[in-house]
Amino acid sequence: MECKECKVTCEGKEVATISCGKDGVAIKCTEEGKKLCKDLKGCC
Repeated sequence: MECKECKVTCEGKEVATISCGKDGVAIKCTEEGKKLCKDLKGCC
């Protein structure tokens, strides 16, 4: 299976990257995402 990468944006800012590959799905939050998560509680 080919690896794919999806970017998650919230209010125009990139908040996370989802990578799908042989090891399954990995979600990485950006620094901007971590800041938003503190406000929104628990998205990452």
